Amino acid sequence: MPNKNSLIIITAFLSVFWLTLSGSFDMQHIITGIVLAAIISFYSNQLFDYNNMTIKLSKVMLILEFVFFLITEITKANIYIAKIVLNPSLPISPTNVKIKTELKSDFLKTLLANSITLTPGTLSIDINNDEILVHTLTYESAEGLKNWPISRILKKLEGI
Repeated sequence: MPNKNSLIIITAFLSVFWLTLSGSFDMQHIITGIVLAAIISFYSNQLFDYNNMTIKLSKVMLILEFVFFLITEITKANIYIAKIVLNPSLPISPTNVKIKTELKSDFLKTLLANSITLTPGTLSIDINNDEILVHTLTYESAEGLKNWPISRILKKLEGI
């Protein structure tokens, strides 16, 4: 049976999140938010162990660092790809490269592959054990992935 305090906290958090997103504070939105949050909290308890959930500040900081670097890399890649597309000679050199990862968690490997795919000019094709096959628009992009800061951040996150 789930801990009542944790269910109340999660329900309150989800209710506030719902109200923030809806932008309406009438009775219909408040009741709908509370009911849906309670249902989600109760059923999600089967997926998560709220009783043993601890949040370490170092983990939160690494997640924020990951998000910051990902947004930065996406922005830089957008500018880089725009320059390539706007160049009349279209200087591309499509390349497939295998990126070795030291990550053990399938979730973090998938997160890394998805982060690569979110970055314009790159596409994760396959994950096989400790290698990710990536298609890049340019050779320079392929070389940049080999020492990508996001890989190091995810490695630190896995160690916590």
